[in-house]
Amino acid sequence: MQISLQGVKKVVYLCSNKANDLYQNKMTTFRKIELEMSSLGRGQYQIIAQYKGRNIKVHSTDSETYDWLNDDSDKAKHADAKRCAYGAIRREFDRLF
Repeated sequence: MQISLQGVKKVVYLCSNKANDLYQNKMTTFRKIELEMSSLGRGQYQIIAQYKGRNIKVHSTDSETYDWLNDDSDKAKHADAKRCAYGAIRREFDRLF
């Protein structure tokens, strides 16, 4: 029995470049809080931070925040993304505690 590996290189190439880029974690710091935002797929995101000694995780569907969290080519949008992620963490902390 022989297995053909003719198309495997293309699949591996696409998965290693595009998929990793699409689902990489975005990290930044705002007000001394390290914020991490990861994609869960299909427009679903999770923001994770340690806030006031507690690990906080919050669900988000804000793709603009995800897009601009690491990209500082537009300083205003980058600052808004950091502020939005920080605000979501703060609201979740207030809700839980």
